[in-house]
Amino acid sequence: MQNRIIRYLIILIFSVSPISLSAQEVMPRINFAGRGLVSLNGTRTLSPANTSDFSSQNDFSDSFALFQLDKRLYHLSRAGMVIGLQFPDAESDLGQVYFHQVNTFWNAEHWGVRLGRTRMQNTLLEFPTFRDDDLVEYAFVNNAFSNSEASEFQQYGNVLNVNYFTWSSKLRLGIHLENQTETTPNGEIVQEFQTNTAGAQVEYSLPDAVRFDGIIRQIGAGFTQQFVDASNLSTVSNAYLSAAVNLDLNPVSHWELRGQSILTLGDDSGDISTILSRSRANAISVATSLRYLRNPYQMPRFQAALTFAAKSFTDAGEVQWSMIPNLFYQIGAQVDLGLQYQYTDYSGDLAAAYGTQSDQSIKLALIFNFDMTFNNYFSDRNSILNMEHGYIP
Repeated sequence: MQNRIIRYLIILIFSVSPISLSAQEVMPRINFAGRGLVSLNGTRTLSPANTSDFSSQNDFSDSFALFQLDKRLYHLSRAGMVIGLQFPDAESDLGQVYFHQVNTFWNAEHWGVRLGRTRMQNTLLEFPTFRDDDLVEYAFVNNAFSNSEASEFQQYGNVLNVNYFTWSSKLRLGIHLENQTETTPNGEIVQEFQTNTAGAQVEYSLPDAVRFDGIIRQIGAGFTQQFVDASNLSTVSNAYLSAAVNLDLNPVSHWELRGQSILTLGDDSGDISTILSRSRANAISVATSLRYLRNPYQMPRFQAALTFAAKSFTDAGEVQWSMIPNLFYQIGAQVDLGLQYQYTDYSGDLAAAYGTQSDQSIKLALIFNFDMTFNNYFSDRNSILNMEHGYIP
């Protein structure tokens, strides 16, 4: 009898001990993902004085690694954190590594919240180019606070994103507040941690699993207000529209057309001499692409695309445009070879501002992707890789 009482006491003690309590906690799911994007670039530029220059480089910019921890909460919602590092462009002066993703999130069936540094809500469509930097002047609402050459300042910031999903997650309504990176006229970062941008988006898009089930794959609109509070300008307003159309519904051999246009209303002085002034100037930009995807067994094996983009600074009367054809071929699971050519032309004052009349480049790339999940006990709306640019959108 005494031994039985002692056993009951031991069971009771361990049942309320910290060791037992910690054993009841839900262990987080662990997700690693990343992309190694390395290209051999050859670039030829033609100056306004009609002198040409050729350069080549081994370019590993925009390669990244992501680490995510998340866990299921009550009522089937989930929360977690993401830390990501990226190798920035050489001319960005951001050092060898840039932490482009440092954020927490809380997601449920119909809504999602993300807070921290991540991609800004300043575009709606991805285009089939090697890097999103290839179209940064055309396909993104440009940062009206930055005079830096760092494309990262056009894409990442400290944000609060709130999204509501309905209609089987096909319709998304979103609002966002952002602290876009501010710089001095010399391009040095000003440590101002205050909200300087607000906006909203509405988007209809087919989830990836049913992306061939309708003619309209995506259609959306957005509005962004940047509170620049300058001596001659208080706000820069941007409105943008986008659409992606399945030209056929064949999932094996597929043709698609996509496009986006951005209207910027800001400075009407016609000044386009600096990166900052061009971001604030009245302008209209458009980007469109036609792509073919060979997709046997629902695995993307071959892609060919032609992308055209142009931007008109309406008060200055100047135009820049780019043409980008490329090819991608999968040589193994999540390993691709890519070849891309890009030609960009600048008119008049734009050529003087950029210091080049035209430039053209050819890039040969080897691309390695990975996505690994451990302790996987619930599903996602998207892969963690969807947080970054996809050259096969």
